[in-house]
Amino acid sequence: MNTETLVELSGKLRARYGLCLDALRETGVDCAKYDNVFWGAPSDWAETTEACQYTLANLLFTLGSPDELTPPEECEYPRVFASFLDGCYTVFGHAGALTDWKEYKKLEAFQENDYRIKLSGYAGNSPESARWILVGASNAKGHLPPRFGGKPRVIKRSTPCLDGVALHVDLTWDALSLHIRSADGTLRSLVLPRWGLGEYLKSISEDFVRIENAKDIKEKLLAKKMVISIPGEECPRGVQPSELMLDAYVNRLRHLLPYSPESDIRLTGWFAGKLLQEEVEAQLGRRYANITFGYPYKNWKYE
Repeated sequence: MNTETLVELSGKLRARYGLCLDALRETGVDCAKYDNVFWGAPSDWAETTEACQYTLANLLFTLGSPDELTPPEECEYPRVFASFLDGCYTVFGHAGALTDWKEYKKLEAFQENDYRIKLSGYAGNSPESARWILVGASNAKGHLPPRFGGKPRVIKRSTPCLDGVALHVDLTWDALSLHIRSADGTLRSLVLPRWGLGEYLKSISEDFVRIENAKDIKEKLLAKKMVISIPGEECPRGVQPSELMLDAYVNRLRHLLPYSPESDIRLTGWFAGKLLQEEVEAQLGRRYANITFGYPYKNWKYE
């Protein structure tokens, strides 16, 4: 980083810090409020011009060594990984030591009856044969598979997954969460609701977040990059993927993610959907050594 860049970023740091001081004089000191004021919303940041650009995150975060990967266990029984995201779910199954993981579902609309009917197909029909990892599941909604042996391990979405990486970024409808392994070994976490997809799309068009439209936005446009139709003033209108302006969102995301070409990054949540994954690969690919989409379920213990 040259002197000119350092001076420029220092000026941005002072400006954002000033906003925080003004806000906290009225509300008092609170870490979550500070983070939300400091990082604001995507619209508060100018467009970045280069993929390898140093940003304010480089002044604040120095990425350290990643967590070591937990070696997978040799298992003779099937194992299942399921994640739930804003009404959609993903399921992978592993039918034994000599077989590969198989994708059964990828960000499809969750339907309770369909899910329960197909449970046996994910892991075999033996009561002792299944071990489950569930990310973001809710016990109240019946996502847990009680008919099978073993106790499912439920992991909240905010849990960092730093296996093999120094930076984990999770995107849901409600918030963007960053988990950073610093050079001194400490873990820093930010939860930014104003960077959640719902708030971002609302800033573009109220139509995108209406209850009757949000379902198709998630299940078809974000997950599969399909053109959808939503009600219009006189007749339904088509919505193209480009209308969500997620290219602008990922561009401004560079302000939060330090340029670190020697480091690996893990992206979860809607980043694993087809629409955002393509944007991420195009705009963040050169900022990191490797980008991994999804959870490190192959390395987690299923006992």
